[in-house]
Amino acid sequence: MLSDADKRLLSRNPVAFISYYSGLRLKDFHCQTLEVADQYPRSIFLYFAGGGKALALDTPIKCVDGWKTMASLSVGDLVFSPEGMPTPVLAKSEVWHNRPCWDVGGIIADENHEWLARTEDYWGEQVVLTPDL
Repeated sequence: MLSDADKRLLSRNPVAFISYYSGLRLKDFHCQTLEVADQYPRSIFLYFAGGGKALALDTPIKCVDGWKTMASLSVGDLVFSPEGMPTPVLAKSEVWHNRPCWDVGGIIADENHEWLARTEDYWGEQVVLTPDL
């Protein structure tokens, strides 16, 4: 049970609030984003392409014109979004080497790959990192 002082701290600190109630380990850029959003509530945030999506180069990706590997994707290729809609590849990041990776159901993903997962009560969804699966 949280004390009143702890509740007041959580209500004033968005990083502590999100970490406590979501149970997720926030990365530095998450913390910085929350702090800026708290200070400047009308901010717009843009993140670099490729952030949080690192997969092995031989990972099969479903495209409109068939299957391709992560390595063979090109800017402009049409892949399927999580909603099943054709979505163009807008950019490709550099290839990252020597990063901790896990096998997740036959997909090799690095520790910072973001996954959309159902919550324990099955009523919602949350973004989790590979080690948290």
